[in-house]
Amino acid sequence: ELRQKLEQLAERITKVPAEPFHLPTGSSYQAGEPPGKVAFLFPGLGAEYPHMLSDLCVNFPEARECFDRMDASVRAADGRPLSADIYPPTTFAENELETAAARLGKIQRANPALMTASGAMFTILDKLEVRPDMMTGHSSGEWVSLPASGMADVDRFVSGMSGLNDV
Repeated sequence: ELRQKLEQLAERITKVPAEPFHLPTGSSYQAGEPPGKVAFLFPGLGAEYPHMLSDLCVNFPEARECFDRMDASVRAADGRPLSADIYPPTTFAENELETAAARLGKIQRANPALMTASGAMFTILDKLEVRPDMMTGHSSGEWVSLPASGMADVDRFVSGMSGLNDV
């Protein structure tokens, strides 16, 4: 679905590159400098859900790499990596998705999951040269703005995430 939307956008932009537009799907385009400032707002607890950013992880290896890096440092007590809760295996049991959502909703999993998802989005936007004039976060989303803004080293920040909720 994401690939199809991106292809439609590229086709429309190629036809008339100087013409701004807004599509019913939520996509917008405008050539040149934006009329105002760009702000990034990173979400906090409650915004997590199973399969979040799955389309981006398939189409942008950089997004998946963010989750792989988090998996290396954040594990559940039973050894499950973080991505096992975000991307549970496909099942035909009706309650499995609810079970995955419940596991993911626990603060010890939700915080690093949201921070990783936000970091992945930031990585993709940065690759596409979409840069904010300012950034902030709601609740735990504030933690993401630190490495995103360059105020904290990403590798040290990620390695310290595993103990964040043990306080």
